[in-house]
Amino acid sequence: MQATCHSDSLANSFDCLRGLTTDATLRAEAEVNAKLDLNPSQVPSGLVPAVNELFAGLGIRPVGTALPPLPTSETAPLARCELLSQIARGAESLIVRKNGQSLLPFIARLCATFTLSRIIVTVSNQRTGIEAVNFLRSQGEDCWFLDDEYWLKEDQVRPKHRIRIVLQDKLWLNSLELGNADVVLVTDSAFFVRDNEECPHTLLFDQQFGLHFKEDVRLVGIAQEDLPLADFKAIWPIFGLRTYLLNPQGEAYLAPRVTWVTRSKQDRSLFASGLTQDSTHRQKLKALVWDNQPRNNAILRLARRLKHEALEYAFVRERYGNSVCNPVAIVTENLLHRKVLVGMQEAHKVRVPVMAFEDIEQRDDLPSFLVRADAGTGLLPLLAQRNGIWVIDVQDQTSKYLSKRARSRQKAYLRHWHVGEQPFVSKWQSVHRL
Repeated sequence: MQATCHSDSLANSFDCLRGLTTDATLRAEAEVNAKLDLNPSQVPSGLVPAVNELFAGLGIRPVGTALPPLPTSETAPLARCELLSQIARGAESLIVRKNGQSLLPFIARLCATFTLSRIIVTVSNQRTGIEAVNFLRSQGEDCWFLDDEYWLKEDQVRPKHRIRIVLQDKLWLNSLELGNADVVLVTDSAFFVRDNEECPHTLLFDQQFGLHFKEDVRLVGIAQEDLPLADFKAIWPIFGLRTYLLNPQGEAYLAPRVTWVTRSKQDRSLFASGLTQDSTHRQKLKALVWDNQPRNNAILRLARRLKHEALEYAFVRERYGNSVCNPVAIVTENLLHRKVLVGMQEAHKVRVPVMAFEDIEQRDDLPSFLVRADAGTGLLPLLAQRNGIWVIDVQDQTSKYLSKRARSRQKAYLRHWHVGEQPFVSKWQSVHRL
């Protein structure tokens, strides 16, 4: 499998069997191999949380991969759910960006935040590399673009630029001094992990060449949102499962977490809907989603219970404290469905705000819990959020039409968001079932 292939050669890995008793080692090895398809003696540090989930079930103490924190600029306070904060205290990370979205603002913020760190940035072509260098130099950064081998003349001292920009197919160059890099930003992570002779990782992870990363390097990958799922499955073992969404200002915030709530198959509203095989999508949505009384009631009950329990979650308390707030909202696709749900709450003393897509697509401060009521086929139209977001989705089992749409949403979540009650384990297991 992909994970085993890459983790066997990855320099930045962790031995999860170290220090265990013989009996615990046998049990741990069997579980990690069977459920995560990983070699437990060489687990990429980004997947250690998945191993710890299994160890907890076996009664084995968790393993740790604490890294020395990277010093950051005092003038750059970082939000806890922002990627730069994760880089400072963690290891691998993955950014998902929209097609055509500029990476220059993020690269500039990265370099300005870690002012004492050596940074290497890979780019896909010379034009992009020159643009990056010119932009960084305009910000006062000490950087250098290398598009070919750098041959030193006799008695010439090797350049000591803090920031190196390099073409992605030239990453193996000795003059990059990869062994001293603190942060390596890979702008095309799919190219980086692709297993062929033109890609650099075959040399980077070969100890004989002496070009491997040091153990505490921060490896950050960037992937486009429309990558095939097979490419994401190859990327995760290298860059980890912790995904961030990039905004136009160069800020990358933690992607939403998703939990599914399954609706019972006993809902018989489908049989009273009057739908036929010739019914349009709008007619099906109106009957099965917008005007489906049992489904709407179930969503409202879920949202009210969440509103009552929200402050029991640490990430909600950290954000709101004891202030009066609305940490829960229901999300609908259009104003018609929103009007139905608002009307159903008129006689109830506990009311939950209802927001249509047009209400949420321009906001980066949405409530902590979003109950998704639209039964769509993709992601919610969210901006990168400054605070942690937990999406509660409804997995309908009342018709093939709705269950098929739910499966389409799950595939979209697997690419970009954190799926499951135990996000690392559930996400890793789910991708192998698709």
